Amino acid sequence: MMVHKSTNGKINHKEENERMIRLDDAVDEPMDGDDEKDTLTSNHHHSLPEHHIPFPAAEDHKPWHFIISTKKYIHTTLTAVLALSLVLVLGIGQSSSSSRASSSAAAIVADSTAGSGGKIPWAPLPDFSQPISRVAFGSCMKEDMPMPFWDTLLEFHPDVTILGGDQVYTQEQDACSGQGNCTLLKQAYDQLNNHPSFQGAKQRLPMLGMLDDHDYGLNDCYADNPYKDIAKDLYFDFMDIPQDDERRFRDNEGLYTSYEWGSGDQILQLILLDTRYSRSEFLYDDEKWAYTPYGHDQDHGKQFLSPAQWEWFEQVLQRPANVRLILSTQQVLTQGEWGFEHWSLIPRELRKLVRLLKKYCKHVKNPSLPVLLSGDRHIGALYNDPALWDELYEVTASSWTHTIPDGWDPDGVKCSTYPNPAVDCIEQDPTRIGDWVGVNHFGMVDVDWQDRTVHLTLVRAETSHAYYVKQKWQYNTDAGQVLKSLSLDIP
Repeated sequence: MMVHKSTNGKINHKEENERMIRLDDAVDEPMDGDDEKDTLTSNHHHSLPEHHIPFPAAEDHKPWHFIISTKKYIHTTLTAVLALSLVLVLGIGQSSSSSRASSSAAAIVADSTAGSGGKIPWAPLPDFSQPISRVAFGSCMKEDMPMPFWDTLLEFHPDVTILGGDQVYTQEQDACSGQGNCTLLKQAYDQLNNHPSFQGAKQRLPMLGMLDDHDYGLNDCYADNPYKDIAKDLYFDFMDIPQDDERRFRDNEGLYTSYEWGSGDQILQLILLDTRYSRSEFLYDDEKWAYTPYGHDQDHGKQFLSPAQWEWFEQVLQRPANVRLILSTQQVLTQGEWGFEHWSLIPRELRKLVRLLKKYCKHVKNPSLPVLLSGDRHIGALYNDPALWDELYEVTASSWTHTIPDGWDPDGVKCSTYPNPAVDCIEQDPTRIGDWVGVNHFGMVDVDWQDRTVHLTLVRAETSHAYYVKQKWQYNTDAGQVLKSLSLDIP
C-alpha cells in the first residue's frame, strides 16, 4: 500500500464544486502563517511533494453563521405567504396543476417554520447503486452549544455524514441515572432537533449514526447499563428509524449495521459497530484514575462485541467492497498511555478485530482498503500500529463542539495547553502519527475512484477554545482548514 505525505495547512481557496481531491495535479501555495507541516515517513512507504488539498472553502473569507439565518426565515416566509395567497385568490386549487402549486407552497411554509419546533424530515441517503466519493464524520456534540460547523460541512457537500456517537449530552454527565424513562436524554434529543443549525443540516445532509456512552445514557457505560434499551428506543425515534427496521426487533443486541454504495470496482462499504451495548467492564486502576489493560490470562470471556455481532461482522466483511470504512465509537489502535477507553484494554478482542480485517481485506479475490473511524476522546488524530498491521490506519475525529484545548499530564493533573500545547499535556503514543488536533474539527474520507486513492483529512470546524477558557464566541475564517491529511492507495 502506498501512503502519501501527511500535512498541516490551510486550504487554497479554489473554484466551488471542485469535488474530488487530485493530489498529483494540485500544487497550491500555502496561506500566510502556515509554516508547520506534519509529515508521515516510513521505510516501507514513500511520499509525494508537499501541497494543499483543494477543498471548497468559506466564500470570500466571510465569517461562518448559523445555517438558517433570520434573513432566510423572513425571505422564505414572505415567499410562502405570497404563494399561498396566489393559490387562494386565483382559485387554482381545483386543478391538478393547482395541487402541485399548493404542495410547493406548503413545503416552503414547512421549511420556514422548521425552527419553531415542527419535526422535519431527514435528507434521504444516496442511491445505493451509485458510487459515493465523500464521507464526513465526527463525534461529541453538545446540543446546547452553537453549531457553526454545519455551515462549514455543507460547503464540502459530503455524500453521507456519520454521527459517530455522543450526539447529545444533557446538563448531567449521566443522562439516565436514577430515571426509569431517561427523561433528560429525551429532552436533549428534542433540544437538538429544535436547534436551527441542526435543522438546516438535517434537511440537506444525508446522515447515519451510532450511539456512544452519553447517548446510551451513562458516562463510560458498558453491557451492565440498565438504560441501554430505553436509549436505543429514543435513538430510533430521533433518527426516524422505520418501524419494520430489523434493529428494532433484536433481542439483547446493539445497533450495529452496514451499508454499501456502488458496483463493480467502485464499492464503498460502511460498517457501524456498536462498541457499548455488549462490551465488558474495563479494569480500573485506582492509582492512575484510569483504565488498565486485562493481562494475558485475564481477558478470557471479556468482550468488546457480542458473539452475534462478531458473527455478523465476519459475514459483512465477505461482501464485495473496494473501500471499507469501519466505525468504532471507541478508539482502536491507540496504546492509551493515560488509560482512556480503547480496544487495547481487552487485547484478545483487538487481535480478533485485526485478524478478521486482514483475512478478508487482503483476500486475493476481493482485496479492499480498510479504514477505522473513531471518536469519543475530544481530540483528533491519525493512528497506525505496524506491530498489529502496517496497512491499517485509524482516524479519530472528536469533537464537533467541545474539543479539549486543555490536556492532562500522566499523573492526572489537568494542565493548560492554550495557546500552545505543553509537552507534558500531549499523550505519548507511538501509534499516533504526529501531534493530535485540539480544536473543533470533523473527519473527511474522500475516494478518488479514477486514481484509486483514498484521502483522509481532519478539517477545522470553526473557532476553538471558547468553551473551556471562556473566550467570547467568535466564528473566524479558519473554518475549513485542513489540519491533518493522509492518502492511501486502493488495492
